[in-house]
Amino acid sequence: IPALAYLCFGMFVYFIQGRQNIGYLTAFTGISFIWFFFSTFYQRWIYKKYYSKFIDTNYKDRIGELSKIGIEEDMLKIENSLNTGNLNLNEVVSIEEISTHAFLNLKSKVSIILPKKMAGAENIAKFIEEIENKRGIKTIKNLEWRWK
Repeated sequence: IPALAYLCFGMFVYFIQGRQNIGYLTAFTGISFIWFFFSTFYQRWIYKKYYSKFIDTNYKDRIGELSKIGIEEDMLKIENSLNTGNLNLNEVVSIEEISTHAFLNLKSKVSIILPKKMAGAENIAKFIEEIENKRGIKTIKNLEWRWK
């Protein structure tokens, strides 16, 4: 919208001056094109910076913390240094996998993130296969996904 505003302002000034000075139109058209093409890169950079800072600030005590996750009968057992929890396998709605992580999506719209780097890709694959067999859910694989 700012790009369109610059273009409209340039046209407004051009027509107000009786179509004699094309400099304003050219300058504001150039600014609008620059804004249109480079604002997406700038916004992407700001978005990454903001959320990286947000995650570092709010989850600093949990980043790098080791947790154990396993399957016992029809329950998903999750242990970390703070607590232990059991989750019914029926709560798992879908499983998504990218090249670096696997995500167990739950009915409550919460996801359990499993980093492959920390647990080993082969261990994650076995774990996901076990959930697939018990729940009958297919994994959505998007191994080419990357942050843009």
